[in-house]
Amino acid sequence: MDLKGYQKRRDMLCNWYDRVIEQAGLLQADAAALRALRESQSNLRMGRFVVAVCGETNVGKSTLLNALLFGEEVLPADVTTATANITIMEGGSPERLIATLYAQDEFQQIIESSKRSDSARKELNNARSKARAAGLRERDLLRTPPRTESVDGLRDIVRFAAVGGAWSVYVNVVNLVADRPWLHEVTVADTPGVNDPNPIRTEKTREWIRRADAVVYVTDAGQAGMNDADVKFLDRELAHIRPERRIIAVNKCDGSNPSNPEAVWRHINEIRQSDARWAALLRDDDAIVLVSGLGGLIAAMQA
Repeated sequence: MDLKGYQKRRDMLCNWYDRVIEQAGLLQADAAALRALRESQSNLRMGRFVVAVCGETNVGKSTLLNALLFGEEVLPADVTTATANITIMEGGSPERLIATLYAQDEFQQIIESSKRSDSARKELNNARSKARAAGLRERDLLRTPPRTESVDGLRDIVRFAAVGGAWSVYVNVVNLVADRPWLHEVTVADTPGVNDPNPIRTEKTREWIRRADAVVYVTDAGQAGMNDADVKFLDRELAHIRPERRIIAVNKCDGSNPSNPEAVWRHINEIRQSDARWAALLRDDDAIVLVSGLGGLIAAMQA
C-alpha cells in the first residue's frame, strides 16, 4: 500500500471510530471504554505505534526499559517497588509527567471490584490511608471530568505510578513525556505485573495488551527462561497477536546468572516439544530475545 492508500484507509477508519464513539455515548458506555476508543482513534490519527511491555512482577521490566529508552534510572526499579499504574511514555519536550486521576464513578467501580479479593481490598484501604496521611483528600481529587496533575521533570514518577506512592491509588494513567530518541518513534506502555494479586491492575494490563500495536513480554532467565505461569499467560493473552507483533524478552541473561543462554534455549525447546499449541506459540526463534536490562543500564550509564 502506498502513502496515499494508507492515508485514505486511515481516514476511513477514523470516520468509523467517530460513529462507534457516537453510538457508545448514546448507549451510555462506561467511561473507560469511551476513553479507550478515543485513545485508539487518536493514535491512528497521529500515526503513533504503541508497544505494551508486560510480564510478572520483579522480572526487571522497568530496568530493561530504563536501559533501552533512557540510559539511566528513570522508572522506579527497586526490588521492593512495583508498577501500580499504566505509564505511557512518549517523545516530547519539555520533559514532564501528566497524571490523569479517576473520575468519581470510576473510583467507585474500583472500590466495588476490590471487594472480590481480600488482598486487593486490604491494599486499597492501606493506600487510601497513606494518601490521607500525606494530606490528600479524595473529594478534592476525584472529579468529573477527571482531574489531571502535571509536574515538570520525571523525578516524581514514584509518587504517581508506583505501589506505595502517595497519589498512585487515585491515578488512572501516567503520561511520561521525555525527549529521548526511541520515544519519538514509538509510544511505550509500561504495565503492572501480570501476576499482580490486585485484579484491577491485572485487567488494566490485559486492556493495554489488547489495544497495543505490538507487545513485549518480559520473563526471567532465573526461571530457566519461562515458567508455567508465563506459558499459560502467553497462551491465554498473546496467542491472538500476530507472531511478528510480539517479542518474548528473557531478561537477566548476564554472567552472574546461573541460567546461561544455552540452558534457557534448552528449556524453551522442551516447552515447544511438550505441547503443539506451545510449539506454535514459540515457533519463531527471532521473536525470542535474551537480554540483560541491568547490564545494558550499566553500559549506558558508563557511556
